[in-house]
Amino acid sequence: MVMVLAMAACSATPQEPLSELDPAEAPVPAPPEGMIVGVAVVGRTPSTDAVWMTRGKDVYLRYWHRAGTFGELLMVRESSILEGAVAATDNGIPVIYRPFAMRAPAGEGQFVVFGNRRTIPRTGETRGLVTSSYQDRKGHWHSKSEMVTTTIDAPLRLTSATDVSPATFQVAAGKVRYIGRLGMIVHVTSPSGPQGQDCAIGHLEPFSTKHQQELCVARELFVGSSSAADLAMIRQRYRNLSGVDIEIRPLDVRPGSWPDLAAAARKLETRP
Repeated sequence: MVMVLAMAACSATPQEPLSELDPAEAPVPAPPEGMIVGVAVVGRTPSTDAVWMTRGKDVYLRYWHRAGTFGELLMVRESSILEGAVAATDNGIPVIYRPFAMRAPAGEGQFVVFGNRRTIPRTGETRGLVTSSYQDRKGHWHSKSEMVTTTIDAPLRLTSATDVSPATFQVAAGKVRYIGRLGMIVHVTSPSGPQGQDCAIGHLEPFSTKHQQELCVARELFVGSSSAADLAMIRQRYRNLSGVDIEIRPLDVRPGSWPDLAAAARKLETRP
């Protein structure tokens, strides 16, 4: 299921998602809460420019928890590069690793939505009568009214979200659990067709807000686990966890529903 929403950036949401923890805010939580840690990974096919790994739009995975809360794991941020990222190569594929930590109530949670958000600059003008007061040379006060044109900045936020096969994790009260790697690989190609509007794979997306060029962008999700390397990165970023026991509990996914990084890359590169 795919849904597309357009709304003003200033509109309120009924509930804000639980965000990732700042490195200074990641002590072991007290029951009934627990913590999950892992590594978010963004990779790219060889033909894709590295800019798509760090910029473009907010790209995220959203999880729902049985306690009624939900949270988001950011893969890419629209406005700036995410902190804590480490550039590397995995099986010949350029990747960015970024350790994350999230606090949640004890119980089951599932990553079930893959979404993105993009802000479109939008301005307008409005005219209205403005009254002001002034004092003349003799000290007398007067008022005057005039029509004034005001520029309004009202950016538009576009959101697209797709349901994905659940990737399940279990939060344990007062404990920290490593759930593995959650990632995506990006593949970008030029559009074809007489008007340059056809994509053999992916969807048209603007290269930037400053340039009107549009390219065909496809993103493939994957999961993985490399506990020794990942725990070292996690403990380095989250100093409060340096001496804490971290249980290894990889995500539970239905067989064949989530590929690993290599399979995701092959899936993209074998398409037209």
